Amino acid sequence: MGQGQAVRWWMVIVGVLMAGAIATAATPTPAQSCRLGDRAAPSPDQRTFENSALGIAFQIPANYRAMLWNTGHVTFHDPTTFEFIQCLSRTGRYGTLPPHTTLEVSPGVSGQDLTQIVRRKRPWLDFYNPAFAAVDLNGRPALRYAYSHAIDRTEILSYSFLAKDGQTLLTLSGPAQDPVLTQAIATLTFLDGAIAPLQP
Repeated sequence: MGQGQAVRWWMVIVGVLMAGAIATAATPTPAQSCRLGDRAAPSPDQRTFENSALGIAFQIPANYRAMLWNTGHVTFHDPTTFEFIQCLSRTGRYGTLPPHTTLEVSPGVSGQDLTQIVRRKRPWLDFYNPAFAAVDLNGRPALRYAYSHAIDRTEILSYSFLAKDGQTLLTLSGPAQDPVLTQAIATLTFLDGAIAPLQP
């Protein structure tokens, strides 16, 4: 578990709730520009990201920050990228983020077919038409699939599975070679027992 402590859900809210928070952020400062510097490498030490409501926990680099967005998704960033996002928030400017690992949270699941659930919750996947592979993710049924991003051609790897309520789709996704994603998948732990039955 490294030297960090468990990161609780309320501790990952770091002030960037992109809809409301940025809209009410400080007035843009024309003289200030936001520049993304060289990205910091993941530290060898790890800490635990934990969400008891979703019933999951996994390891992230100790120097990385978890950011909760108003969509309910959580993204994981190195210190340099985190400061860049904070600058964009303060100034009201726009910028392009480098590829990163994301935990997507999609509530309102119904049905029994995980492939169909993923297609309904992530409809843009039809553009890529990835091959879905059913896998066992530390004892939990999951789908593994990959595609090359249409713009920058980055290979994106995703694992989709259900949260403990059986009605929320979770997707860990990021660049296929991202060590943050690799570590998250390798250390993913489910904090609950069997998932609740899906609602028909």
